Order: sequence, then C-alpha cells, then structure tokens
Amino acid sequence: MTQDSAGFLWIGTNRGINRYDGYDLRSYPLPVNPLNGMSSNRIHALHVDHTGRLWAGAENAGLSWYDADHDQFHSLGQLAVPPAYQALAHQLAQASVGSIASDAQGRLWVGTEQQGIFVIDPDAQLRLRSLYQVALGKDGPTEYVMLSLAVAPDDQVWFGTLGSGLWVSKACTARPTRPVAVRAPFQFATVRGLHLDQRGDLWIGTNRQIIWVSRHDRQRLSHLNDHPLPQPCRDIHVIHLDTFGQLWVGTDYGLYSWPAAPVTGTAPPLQVAQRRLFLPVSGDPFSLQSERLHQIFENRNQVLWLAAPAGGLNKLDLRQKPFGHLQHQQAHAAQ
Repeated sequence: MTQDSAGFLWIGTNRGINRYDGYDLRSYPLPVNPLNGMSSNRIHALHVDHTGRLWAGAENAGLSWYDADHDQFHSLGQLAVPPAYQALAHQLAQASVGSIASDAQGRLWVGTEQQGIFVIDPDAQLRLRSLYQVALGKDGPTEYVMLSLAVAPDDQVWFGTLGSGLWVSKACTARPTRPVAVRAPFQFATVRGLHLDQRGDLWIGTNRQIIWVSRHDRQRLSHLNDHPLPQPCRDIHVIHLDTFGQLWVGTDYGLYSWPAAPVTGTAPPLQVAQRRLFLPVSGDPFSLQSERLHQIFENRNQVLWLAAPAGGLNKLDLRQKPFGHLQHQQAHAAQ
C-alpha cells in the first residue's frame, strides 16, 4: 500500500491495483508487457517517488508507473532506454519486483526476488539516464534473493537477503555511478524485514528475531551494536514503528505489537515485556481476518492499514486510545 499527494490510497492485490478514495474502490489492471507479451496483476510493491509519481512492482512483470494524465499504468518496456541499458531493462521488465524505494537524488531502488537490486535513474520526462544492478561487494554477484529494503535520509541504502546477509550501499551523488554494496557486520544470513523509523533507528527482522540498531550505531557501520528483543517472532514479513512509538510486526502467525517507552538512544524505545499478539477470532468482525500479515502501512491520519494475502485489509485508528479492536475493512477486491 501507499498514499499519493491527493490522499488516495493505492492497494496492490492479486488482481491488479485498487485506488481507495475513502468511499469506493476503483480497479486498475496492469498493461501487457511489450517485451514478452505477458501481463501480471499480482502486485508486490507500490511506491510514490519524490515527484509524486506512483510506481508498481509485479510478479514476473517488472516495474510499471501510473500516468495520471491518462489515468492508466504503463510498463517499464515503454520507457525510452539507451542502448547501453537495454539488456538490463529487458531483464528487469520480466523480474518479480518485491520492493521499491527512492533516494535523495530521485533514483529508484528496485528489489527483486531473484535478480537482486536494480537502480534506475529516470529524468522528469521518464527518459532513462542510467540503470545498474547492485553487486554484493566489489566483484560479487549481482543476482541474489532480495527480501527487504530501506533507504535512510543520509542515503544509506540497507537491504536484506535470503542466505547472503545484510548489506548497505551509498546512494552516490555523481551520475552515472554503479552502486556497490558492502556487507554489514551482522551475524544472521537471512534478513526478512527492515524498517527505518522517524528517528533514523534501524529495525531488523530475521527468521526468528526483531533487532534494534540505534541511528548512531547504524551510521558508524564498522560495528552494529544490535539489541534483540527478548521474545521470538517466527516468519517475519514486515516491521513498522508508528507515529506514537508503538512497534508492529506482521508475521505468518499473527500481528505482534509493543508499546512505546522513553527514548534513551542506548536501548530499544519499547516496553519490551509488554508484547501483545493479535489473532483472528471466529465470528468477531473487529478482529484480524487472517493471521498472515504481509504489509503494514500508516497513512497521514495515523490510521494503520494491515494487509493479508488472503484476508483483505484491516485498519486500526491509532488516535483512539486505548484501542481494543482491529477493524476489518470490507474490500473484497484487495484479497
């Protein structure tokens, strides 16, 4: 999910993209990919860049963008691509895109399931200035399984992999420059979730743990003084620290939350012993509709949206304290 400058919520589903205006849903299918004659409407990522343009990542269909003037989506294959980048553009256009983020220079960092990360630099007219894959190390591979991605305001780009560890790259100001990642000093080989909060702290989800790294330690890079939360969490998909300092973690086995605690800079700013678990309750329309939570999004009104692959959307108004129920948003097209 994401929210554009007009306030519309955009929701990726297994049948295309839905736009929600607060009252109704409007559906948008993705176009046929001109490079392979195929289309895919299984949407895995949505992102609004610094210009306000909406981008979508799909399974086996690469990257598409929303043309607001014509109210439709176009595929990456319709971009003007210089000859030097056409082979990579063809590869990306058929990849399964799982995450999209922007750096301060306006470049898109696009994480895929098998081909690693691509960095795209389009100009205002959507002409491609450069396109690169991010290598793991100076002479390392460019194809790997990318699971999580987060871009910091200081242009550190963090990404987690399946079996290859945690990596960080720098969004260089010089154009064009091929990014190279360095491996972070982190003991776990698989990093399933990453979240950079408003303070610049980094939250890391592994196979079974949530780990906090302060902004100061994150920026040092030479040593990550990480602080794991005491309780295990299995099969983590998404991490989010909300506006009020509460931590939310979506997994295959329910939704976990921790209340906020005073910020010290030396320990996780949570009441770590007060973990709560939300699970579906049969017959209760105000409980989660699925224990599998794959995305958490907070809109500008401090409403938390919880997306499940087979349970549609739930929403939680964070301004209502104390909250006791998770409201299910009846949007069957988002299932």
